[in-house]
Amino acid sequence: MQKKTNRKWKIREFIYGVQYYRAPTPLPEEWEGDIRRIKEKGFNIIRLRPQWRWHERKKGEFFWDDLDRLFDLAERYGLYVSLKFMLETAPQWLYREYDCERVDLLGNKIRPGAIGAYYVGGWLPCFDHPGVRKEASRFIEAVVKRYKGRKNLLIWNAWNEPRSRPIHECCCEESKKSYRRWLKEKFGTIEELNRFLGKAWGEWEDIEPPGMIKDYAEMYLWRQWAMWSVADRVRWVYEEIRKHDREHPIITHVGSCSVTQDVAGDPSLDWLNAQQVDFYGSSFPVFPEQYLPVYYHRSNASMICDWIRSVSPYFWINELYPDLHNWRREAKAENVRRWVWTTVAHGAKGILYWQYRAERLGNESNGNGLMNIDGSDTPKSKEAERIGGVLKRYASLFREFRVPEAEVGIVYDHRSDLISRIEHTPEIRSPGFEAMPEYPYKLSIYGSYTLFWENSIPVDWIPSQEIERVERYRVVYLPVPYIVDKRIAETLIRFVEKGGVLISEASLGLRAENTWVNLRVPPLGLDKLFGCWEEGRLAMEGERRLNVERMGMSIPATEMITWFEGKGGEVVGRWEDGRAGMVISEYGKGKAILVGAYMGATYMRKRDDTLIEFIRRLLLEEGKIEIPVKLENVEGKVYTRILVRGEEVMIFLLNYGNREENLTLIKPRIREVKELTGIGEVEERKENLRIKLPAEEVMIILGRREK
Repeated sequence: MQKKTNRKWKIREFIYGVQYYRAPTPLPEEWEGDIRRIKEKGFNIIRLRPQWRWHERKKGEFFWDDLDRLFDLAERYGLYVSLKFMLETAPQWLYREYDCERVDLLGNKIRPGAIGAYYVGGWLPCFDHPGVRKEASRFIEAVVKRYKGRKNLLIWNAWNEPRSRPIHECCCEESKKSYRRWLKEKFGTIEELNRFLGKAWGEWEDIEPPGMIKDYAEMYLWRQWAMWSVADRVRWVYEEIRKHDREHPIITHVGSCSVTQDVAGDPSLDWLNAQQVDFYGSSFPVFPEQYLPVYYHRSNASMICDWIRSVSPYFWINELYPDLHNWRREAKAENVRRWVWTTVAHGAKGILYWQYRAERLGNESNGNGLMNIDGSDTPKSKEAERIGGVLKRYASLFREFRVPEAEVGIVYDHRSDLISRIEHTPEIRSPGFEAMPEYPYKLSIYGSYTLFWENSIPVDWIPSQEIERVERYRVVYLPVPYIVDKRIAETLIRFVEKGGVLISEASLGLRAENTWVNLRVPPLGLDKLFGCWEEGRLAMEGERRLNVERMGMSIPATEMITWFEGKGGEVVGRWEDGRAGMVISEYGKGKAILVGAYMGATYMRKRDDTLIEFIRRLLLEEGKIEIPVKLENVEGKVYTRILVRGEEVMIFLLNYGNREENLTLIKPRIREVKELTGIGEVEERKENLRIKLPAEEVMIILGRREK
């Protein structure tokens, strides 16, 4: 799979719109009034979904009347259109002709059905089947040839939330062939595969999908193949569109991105997916906090955007959910306000709400609408209109300003994520969906990012596939880094030698690339870098305390603790029994810090503010970084973010509290100050700015750097 590098495909304006039509709703008599109001509210694009099953109910007979009329209405009212293929809703004749149902790990067929976005049915054939791809390619060709000449077609979306679910799919004969081809390309010979895993297959045809989830090694490879297979589907659709249209950009967007998704039961690999299209995007699984599990935090909105930007510098948020469904307590307009401005503050260049009207049918009833089911306004739709006015007024600014590179990078490794998930997965009992367990790696991904977020310290994500990016940063952070290969180890050592500061949580290189536990942890010369190695580890329930003498602090630890021995590093923290729990090593021009705890995971479990202070001091005192926006007199929580364009600076202030803040922005060193949203007050006082920020509001301050 080759990376697309067509930078000409960037859109020249800021995109702000809504998902509108997913047959059968909204109904035809509602279309014109809705389209007119969409334009009046300041949106510039609608998304339509051509569903294979809906448009080709009988083989070779196509129905396009609904899309034709919606294109006409959108053009009449000056709206762009995005077309998103829904190939997963396969027509029934396809299953009769090709016997192409998916198969689970127990050998049972996964019958096609209807759920959520796939209300019309047919979800989901096996796209490893050559017959399915042949027939789907015909449908793609028909859609592209019909609509590529439309003046208001802006973009194609190749796939709606590419993913592989459930953990059991797909074990049909065609998928087995694909899995074996992938293994053969990866390992070359069956002997090399056997050597790598310590297995005993005689030939490639002996290899079957893993029958037991506790076979760590085989499940680990199987789900990595699933991620590759998902990206291969995106590549295939991209190429089919490109055969017939070379004028319009092609995007895809993930449902729950790599740092938030169930990496075994519902995975895709954003880094690989993004290489198959012109640019990338994400849905936005951020909801009112009362509905989400322990790994949710208000920082998730920022975390998603920062991650997607790491794999696609130009990106959209393609499904921002203004509400939940089934009549649960609705989100407030204030939630929508913060979610939208958070995406803008983190570099998104397009936002589409899922969806315009609340849904009328299926398991999404009364769900996810800006408007009510009958098309009437809600507080959220009025807020979206207000935001749209600001976005339109300053469209060139929001399109052209960019996120400056941070001083801190967090490494995300999908292999460490996957093996941690497998360790905490129950045995397979049925072909249903498993709830994602709360496991150490994912908890630490959420928690480590959140600890930076709480300190208003910007961070960039570093995909482990591009580990060389660490050279750009002053400080690099490793959350629960179970798997470390030779390339990563050598890169981290060079990073510290040249003056970087490396901070790692416990379990650094616990497992080799084949999932086996390493003889020494950390391996591959990293014990010399950190001046220590693990003497022991203990999985636990409850909490232990790590006393960090160097800082005069005691921090909590959950999940797992480790203790160290060795030489070359300075022991700066000890467990209650006196064993070494934190070591700092001077190495070359830099510094390596190893903590025998999962700090991110612990924070998600305990929400202990001591960890926020610990991370802040660690970064400021040992990493020597600077917090870019300094505030004083804040009584609640105000989150800050910066965008830049040359000498110009845009400072975002998001008030998460239910009280007005009268705060001071310390020495921002900007002049020609202007507030863009019109809801607060800014007063210049010598070198500082005095700001009145209403409760739950967002202010955007524009200025020019002093020379």
